[in-house]
Amino acid sequence: MSNLDPEIRRNNLSSAVRSVLGQFRKSPNAAIPGIVHAYDPATRRATVQPAIDLLLTNGTRVSQPLIPNVPVVWPATAQWTMVAPLAAGDAVLLVISQRGLTDFKRRFQQAAPDVDRIMSLSDAVAIPGFGPTRITPASAEGVAIQSTDGAISLTLEPDGRVLHNGEEIGGGWPGEFAPTAPPNLRIRSDVGNIQIQEWDASTSPWLPILGYLPQLRVGEGSWMPYPGYSNYLERESRWLTAPRRTRLRVRVRAYTWDGPSPWTPTLDWVTTS
Repeated sequence: MSNLDPEIRRNNLSSAVRSVLGQFRKSPNAAIPGIVHAYDPATRRATVQPAIDLLLTNGTRVSQPLIPNVPVVWPATAQWTMVAPLAAGDAVLLVISQRGLTDFKRRFQQAAPDVDRIMSLSDAVAIPGFGPTRITPASAEGVAIQSTDGAISLTLEPDGRVLHNGEEIGGGWPGEFAPTAPPNLRIRSDVGNIQIQEWDASTSPWLPILGYLPQLRVGEGSWMPYPGYSNYLERESRWLTAPRRTRLRVRVRAYTWDGPSPWTPTLDWVTTS
């Protein structure tokens, strides 16, 4: 029988239980950053080391072991995939499966679990992109595939244009007989709320011009169809309730049966007060 006061015994037991539970909470693996040591692009498997060291009860830090044969998760289906170089030193996010993946990784079909492994680092997959790398965005609004410095890029803009390194590919989707961009886009009126723009006629080698499509951008918003423009052969756009002291941008393209013209250079101004 212990000679300790019952209250002391209870406190010691409580501390011991809290310590055991605290260590237990640290044991299951869910997700942890990792550093790539090697990568095979043919098999899409990597050797990865968890980037967070173990901390022993005596305060000693111990590096975690390398994990071989880690599947790298790229956007993919059975027939298509998107991949990029993965170099030694790149950071990834290791996500640990709740049950063992040995049988599943052999066939990638319904599989039995590994009965002796639960939330083991051996059953991790790696997701690239979890790191400090800053990029120079190739597009402020579009979807881009690009180098991190933005020097090489392929972007899809909200208005449907496809850009390669910032230059429009084919002006959208013109064919052999697509029209020219409408020339001489200009402001005809900038008086308070009344904003009127006009442009000259496009030319087309063989096909008639079907119409024009003016677009408007207010402030730093997105491009949108010009308000109230419905006569698609009219070479004038009017906004009679435009906000004052606001930056406006306008561009126009022409259409034939063979496709659209390139956009005009953007008209950019601030409305008067």
